[in-house]
Parts: sequence; C-alpha cells; structure tokens
Amino acid sequence: MLIALVVLAAIGLVAALAFAGVRVGREAIALQRVQRASAAARLEALVAFDQARERLTANVAQTQERRAALETQLAELTRARASLALLFEAAGEALRLVRLPR
Repeated sequence: MLIALVVLAAIGLVAALAFAGVRVGREAIALQRVQRASAAARLEALVAFDQARERLTANVAQTQERRAALETQLAELTRARASLALLFEAAGEALRLVRLPR
C-alpha cells in the first residue's frame, strides 16, 4: 500500500512537471513572438527615423539654397536702391541748376 502511494506521488510529480514544462514552453513561444514583434517595430521605427532625417536634410539644403538666392536678390536690390538714390540726387541737383524760363 505504501509503495502504491509512493508510485502515485511520483506519477503526480511527473505529471506536474510535464504540465509545468508545457506551460513554460508556451510562455517561451509567446515571449519569442513578442520579441520578434518588438524587433520588427524597432526596425520600422528606425526606418521611419532614417527617412525623416533624410527629408529634414533635404529640407535644410533647400532652405539654404533659397536663403542664398534671397541674399543675392537682396544685394541686387540694395545696389539698385543705391543707384536710384544717386539718380534722384542727380535729378534734384539738375533741377536746382536749371531754371525754367518764365
């Protein structure tokens, strides 16, 4: 009778170990699935980050080009304004020197 109880306890222990092993195996598979999903999400985030950085770099280059063009245009306008000021000054001086007949 005692041997039967020991055998029954051993069978119960083996069954408990088997069930625990199956449960651990399922959890390990679920963990691997989560790790793969996490790695895929991380890769997608890295790709999106890289694309955003490329767009930002392109935008910076375009902005610098536009700024250089605007600075060139500003320099041209400054020269034109100086020339126009000289022309107005010369026209004013000419009007002062020339007296219209009455």
